[in-house]
Amino acid sequence: MRHLLECLGSVELETLVAKVFEAAGCFVPAYRGGCIQDVDLFAHNYRAVDIELDGLVVPAGERISIQVKGTSRLNACPDGVGCLIALDAPQSPRCFGENWLFTRAAYFPEVAEWLKLSLSWLPQNFVERCMSKATI
Repeated sequence: MRHLLECLGSVELETLVAKVFEAAGCFVPAYRGGCIQDVDLFAHNYRAVDIELDGLVVPAGERISIQVKGTSRLNACPDGVGCLIALDAPQSPRCFGENWLFTRAAYFPEVAEWLKLSLSWLPQNFVERCMSKATI
């Protein structure tokens, strides 16, 4: 899984995270951060119920800020950020790693298809083998 996700560039990794949140029911206004330090994405929950993604909750009527990193080298989620999603996320509250991201991406068929197409330059048997290892 890790090797597959490492084949994504930083913009593709942020896009993957945004697509996961959108598939779960959030509104993500942009797939790329820019002007706010440590924040790459916002996920808005305009629903009347919480959106729960395997331990990560976006409360009803609220939004969370997200930092996305391939390699974080952090010990915890940065202050002022709702959560950190990184391939090497530390064991810390509000931090979600490669297994969380890969499992969530594989759970939503449209996101899994996007991931496969984004990595279509890799040997197809490698992509299929990695995708089949997702445990949901």
